[in-house]
Amino acid sequence: MLIIQTFILFILTVTSFGMDAGRILRGRVEKVIDGDSLIVREGKRKYEVRLWGIDCPEYGQPYGANAQKLSKALLLNKNAQVVVRTRDSYGRYVGVVYQGNLNVNEELVRRGAAWVYKHYCRESICDEWKSLESKARFEQRGLWKVKKQVAPWQWRRDTH
Repeated sequence: MLIIQTFILFILTVTSFGMDAGRILRGRVEKVIDGDSLIVREGKRKYEVRLWGIDCPEYGQPYGANAQKLSKALLLNKNAQVVVRTRDSYGRYVGVVYQGNLNVNEELVRRGAAWVYKHYCRESICDEWKSLESKARFEQRGLWKVKKQVAPWQWRRDTH
């Protein structure tokens, strides 16, 4: 019986994450946690949001503080829209964030503040973002000024 209850709870949890896809959060960005995570207030509710398809350097990595600073400049205390793609295992909304007409996920890649997170970003827009990342690398913008960069997912794996 416990196995069946656990399985049902698992199925409900997994399907509820998918039910948020397509939802649009509209609100004010109250906090930028790091380059790719923020808190959005929609009415009286606050939501933690992770930017979909990209990964910014972590705090302990070169350019981590710069990525956060850029995200703050683009979003902090401004109205934004989050087109929700899913929810992650931490319950955060994961989506594409817009400030006006600016696609912030894309802009962070363009300015060399983020990698395209190839493990999760597998749609046609990701191909465009990969091209922007390659151009930022070639032009040594942002984090690409540092010769030997370690992708955040690799850095997390190696340091934890």
